[in-house]
Amino acid sequence: MVSIVPLWILFLTFLSALLLGSLPQCRAMSFYDLEAVNIDGYRVKLSAYKGKVTLVVNVASKCGLTDRTYKELVSVRESYARRGFEVLAFPCNQFHDQEPDSNADIKGFARSYNVTFPLFAKTTVKRPMCTHDPSANSLLCGPTSEECCAFNNQIYEYLMSISNKPVEWNFAKFLIGRDGGLIKRYQPVEGPRTFTREIERALASADTGDGDGDGDGDGDGDGDGDEDDMSHGSSDGGSNPTTESFSDEM
Repeated sequence: MVSIVPLWILFLTFLSALLLGSLPQCRAMSFYDLEAVNIDGYRVKLSAYKGKVTLVVNVASKCGLTDRTYKELVSVRESYARRGFEVLAFPCNQFHDQEPDSNADIKGFARSYNVTFPLFAKTTVKRPMCTHDPSANSLLCGPTSEECCAFNNQIYEYLMSISNKPVEWNFAKFLIGRDGGLIKRYQPVEGPRTFTREIERALASADTGDGDGDGDGDGDGDGDGDEDDMSHGSSDGGSNPTTESFSDEM
């Protein structure tokens, strides 16, 4: 009997390891568990947007899609902000150097479109991701195209992991539900006005929607509220078109 006890211990240890391995402890975090550095250099907890439906978009100032998309982003946000919709914009210079300026210049450019939605520090949205911040202090990110905010890489590393494909061009759009799950991804050429029905469904849904990160659900929750500030936050915190597909829009 004494010799059997160690066998039971080994068996129970093995069984526990199997059970623990099957538990959802490796479940991907919610989008709203992440943090990012805003256009003014302050770290923002994206949990501030939990309960809202958000549209995450990589923006550029000198792209053929810029004028139309900025106007639509502003218009659609104004239409749905009071119902709990927000746009989160991440400048990026990886596509034909079409966002070459400093964060301050990018912010000034956005103001010319009356942008009031949050802008974040310029970062990279596809591999290879930038690794060099302009300062040892990661809160001071993105003055030039060569020096961008490596801290914000985590946003698009996460989005790529749940959508299973790289960002193909400026103005790729990710619609995030109130629970932080990916509802759907939209191509750069798809302006926000073309998918307002999906936005409305996400805002109106009383449940948590699909929210499983595969981009085919409908959203969740109902929440409300609005805050107009392109540098929102405080110091605490299926097709896959190629670049050539957008040649007429550059």
